[in-house]
Amino acid sequence: EDDSEDEAVVFRKPRYVTRESTWEGLGYCGLLGHESINESVKLKASGSFEESQLATESHESRQEQDSHDGRQTSVSKEHLPCDEDESHVARRISSDERAKWRSSFNRFRHDGEIHRDDLNKALAHCGFDDRRQSLIDEALEQVTRYTALNREEFMQFVCLYESRLHDLYRTEFLKYETSPGAMSVQSLPLLLQELGLEPRRVVLEELLKEVCHGRPSEVLGFRDVAAVMELLRAREGFLVAELDRFRGVFQDFDSDASGDMSAGELGSALSWLGFPYTNDKVQSLYKESDMNGNGVLSESEF
Repeated sequence: EDDSEDEAVVFRKPRYVTRESTWEGLGYCGLLGHESINESVKLKASGSFEESQLATESHESRQEQDSHDGRQTSVSKEHLPCDEDESHVARRISSDERAKWRSSFNRFRHDGEIHRDDLNKALAHCGFDDRRQSLIDEALEQVTRYTALNREEFMQFVCLYESRLHDLYRTEFLKYETSPGAMSVQSLPLLLQELGLEPRRVVLEELLKEVCHGRPSEVLGFRDVAAVMELLRAREGFLVAELDRFRGVFQDFDSDASGDMSAGELGSALSWLGFPYTNDKVQSLYKESDMNGNGVLSESEF
């Protein structure tokens, strides 16, 4: 498949703010496998979300067909569809992101479709640390009235889920806003609790130093809060020193240096860490932690 050119994917714009202003025009790393998201772009033309997405996928199919025929084709940005009345906003989807989403679809598909019961795992494989069933259901219902998605529909679904997640974060931020675009750092624990995050104080202090580049700050912008949430989820609530220790344990007990951990290696690692679980418990934890379903544990899954 031709992944040489970035593709535009259309998003529903939150009613209160454009995607570009939501992320302060600086992009956002992390929701999609810690890859940079480029600045939002508004595209011209008309049509519904579904029509726009299908047109994009149709263009991709034409590129693939032309490639088979020995021809190279391209289309300019101004020909990509989107509403002119700002009811939709688009961002550039990188080739790496597109390939990752397709890989996720291929891993969990059955008979050419991915069932709704596998969407949570598919999002995890795409790199989403924050997966909420209510948002999954909403995005799914907007894409289809059936219980399974084909590849085109899955691409739409991922875009909609990301958009709704940003919408949720922004809504919670606005509750604690003390001035336009800012909130008190003292309110951060309450905001995080609303989003299901309750970090230890020492962890939160470390994150704030990192996000604020070591300078004390009494106010935080939305970009700062988003960065704290992403780092907190990516690090599973641990300190950097703790993660380094776990990483060392993973490498020490990955006896065959495969980069993955078997159930037996997991049991040995847990015992060394002070968790002498029974074999049945280890097997249960092993299956539960294998988020992408490939039968082994990666370092991040460990």
